[in-house]
Amino acid sequence: MKSDETGDELGADGRWLQALGARLREARVAWGVSATSAAQTAGVSRMTWHRMEAGSPSVAAGAYARALDAVGIADVEPSVATETRPVGMIPTRIRIGDWPELAALGWSLQPDTVLTPREALAVYERNGRHLDLTKVSDAERALIEDLREGLADGVHP
Repeated sequence: MKSDETGDELGADGRWLQALGARLREARVAWGVSATSAAQTAGVSRMTWHRMEAGSPSVAAGAYARALDAVGIADVEPSVATETRPVGMIPTRIRIGDWPELAALGWSLQPDTVLTPREALAVYERNGRHLDLTKVSDAERALIEDLREGLADGVHP
C-alpha cells in the first residue's frame, strides 16, 4: 500500500474514507437494513456497498453520495454548508434552511427542503426584487454569484 509523506499507510484521504464507510455502516445498522437493501436503495451493487463501508477509494463519489442519501445522513450541517464552501464551487444540493435569504424568498418551502442549484437560482431570480441586500451574508452572496456565473445570468446581489 502506498504511504504519504508522513509515512502514514492510509493518509488523510484513506482515513476520511474509512470514517465515512464506518458512518454508512452505523447508519445502515441503526435503521436495521441489510447491505443488499441499502445497496438497492442507493442504486449500487451489494459488492460496491461493501466496498463503500470499507472506505474504498475506487468507488465513485456519486455512489457515496447516493449511499449517504439512502441511509439518511446526506444532509450537511448549516455551518458546514455556509462557512466552508469554497468560492466558485456550486454545491450539488442546497438545503434551503442553510441560507437565510433563500429561505425568506422561498417562504412556502420547508427549511429542510433540498434544491438543485438550478432550482435555488430560480428562487433567487424569481423573487430577487424581494432580496434584502442588507441581510445577505458574504457566504450567501458568494453562493448567489457562483450560481449566477455557473448556471445563468440575472441575479446580482
